Amino acid sequence: MLLTVNHVYANGRHPGAKEVFAGPLDLYHVSVFSVVLEPVLHINIYVDQLENREPVYDAIIDISMSTDEGDVITVRATAYPEPNSRLPEQLPYYIVNFPLKDVGEYEGKTLFHMNMDSQLGKTGLQLPIDIKKPEGVIGMEMIGFAVIFLGGSVWLLFTRIKRSRKIIKEVMYEI
Repeated sequence: MLLTVNHVYANGRHPGAKEVFAGPLDLYHVSVFSVVLEPVLHINIYVDQLENREPVYDAIIDISMSTDEGDVITVRATAYPEPNSRLPEQLPYYIVNFPLKDVGEYEGKTLFHMNMDSQLGKTGLQLPIDIKKPEGVIGMEMIGFAVIFLGGSVWLLFTRIKRSRKIIKEVMYEI
């Protein structure tokens, strides 16, 4: 069974998820998706057996990267849903929330290393992940709406003030 995923839906909807890798890897078929959710890089990994496309339930997956200072940061993936709470129809996948101090310093292609071990054997993969700051909630549409709303409010306020002054003048002349 081939999984085609446009968005990641782990712990809520994450639009903008990008497919980093999908294909055979030794005895596995692996699909990797990523999305930046400041201050983490959220990575989802789907692992099947290459020969029969049955899910791999016992994988131990580590994602690591080297910093500019030469340190290596490694994060172990968590199986989701947890094996004891998984429904029969739920496909297992693995989650990594990779800490990012400042997304700006990682922008552009960054090379991550994935090491995986299960009963089928050990394997590894280099993942070039393009890290970009997520687009803010306030887009051009929101700014345009705010300008129109504020402009209309100011116009309405001045119109009311002008009308009330005119009414006051008419009342004063009648007296």
